Amino acid sequence: MNVKLLGTGNITSKRANSCVLIDQHILIDFPNGQYKKLLQEDFPFANLDFILITHLHGDRVFDLPFLFLDLYKRKRTGITLVGPSFLEEYVAELMRLAFGKDTGADILQGLRIRYIDVSESPSFMIGNLSITAFEVDHGNVPECYGYAFRHVATLVVTGESRMCPNLEEWARKSTYFICECGKEHKNAFHMDLDTLKDFAIKYPKLTILTTGMSNKMKKKIAETQFYHDNVIVPDDDYELEIM
Repeated sequence: MNVKLLGTGNITSKRANSCVLIDQHILIDFPNGQYKKLLQEDFPFANLDFILITHLHGDRVFDLPFLFLDLYKRKRTGITLVGPSFLEEYVAELMRLAFGKDTGADILQGLRIRYIDVSESPSFMIGNLSITAFEVDHGNVPECYGYAFRHVATLVVTGESRMCPNLEEWARKSTYFICECGKEHKNAFHMDLDTLKDFAIKYPKLTILTTGMSNKMKKKIAETQFYHDNVIVPDDDYELEIM
């Protein structure tokens, strides 16, 4: 499994917002600015067939209209969009705002997108990858999800969440953990550095990769001495091969 962290920042950072690419055809989130970044890198959009959404905030989905326009012009069909129960309605409204009611609807009709509602179907297969969506705790934001990818090893992408029982459960079963860490101290919405330090001690065999970081938080995490040295603070486009 090839994993590329296309973005490791948050909305205030100079780096791209959190976005993960798996095996060149599975995206996790598609935030503002990501379409242009991939276009500049000559990304093979024709390979793309699954987009998994962690939650419906702008810094996770606001470039979807421009990606869909690109795929529509390439006459791509059958893209699968995975996420919360109201994802299809949200995407329709996003396309209306981006292109107007008629053009937005025409693009979606041409793409023939397939939707998977993870509140009803949390487990599914993509090729030889077994994927499970699980709820996380992003404060009062409804239907926020992390995703676990299982093949030879297990990779978890947490999305935005403070510490919660489901993160603990998947940490025990995982090898790699792509974990948002947006704050220094405990709060109602995000994983924080104080909790991350305890988490890294509790799960010494878990390799944790931080994302969703402001410039200030990235510097703080990079300067932190973790007891087991099992935390990686990656830059954008960091790649990981999971054998």
